[in-house]
Amino acid sequence: SNMQYDFVEYSTDLYSTSQLNQRSVLFVRSDNFWIVTDYAVPKSPEKENLFAQHWHLYPGAKITYDDNYVIRSNFDGANVKIVPVESNEIDEVRLVDTWYSEAAGQMQDSQKAMILKTKSGAGKFTTILLPMKSGEDIQIESVEIDTGISSDAVNAASFRIADTETNEVN
Repeated sequence: SNMQYDFVEYSTDLYSTSQLNQRSVLFVRSDNFWIVTDYAVPKSPEKENLFAQHWHLYPGAKITYDDNYVIRSNFDGANVKIVPVESNEIDEVRLVDTWYSEAAGQMQDSQKAMILKTKSGAGKFTTILLPMKSGEDIQIESVEIDTGISSDAVNAASFRIADTETNEVN
């Protein structure tokens, strides 16, 4: 961590369907957004495997998504956009009913969004989390950059973040 960003990375091999699950989170302080990368190596990488990234939102989020698989909450106040960088690799987004609990025995109905892809080999999701103030709508465009190194081994992308009303770029 420093004045420009915070970064954390962690991994586990405790899932029954994979050899490795790893998540890294980069928070860009100046522009107030996160880049989350999930990487999984399945136990059977030679086969087609279903990879899923689950986004649990607070009850009442009224989750929606568009044709580019951009997920957003729709609260009356502040909201968040969940933007997949590799949208061309996604099979579907699915909204699933679930529960939320603030304390033991206190369950509330809620929803989660699942980003799904099927592929052989390792699976990776790179996702931008973009908070928005009440009434604000931010458009984010991302383009992966080919570094010549396997995209499973490195993340490289350029981003354009702009207010949809003023087209002001951040």
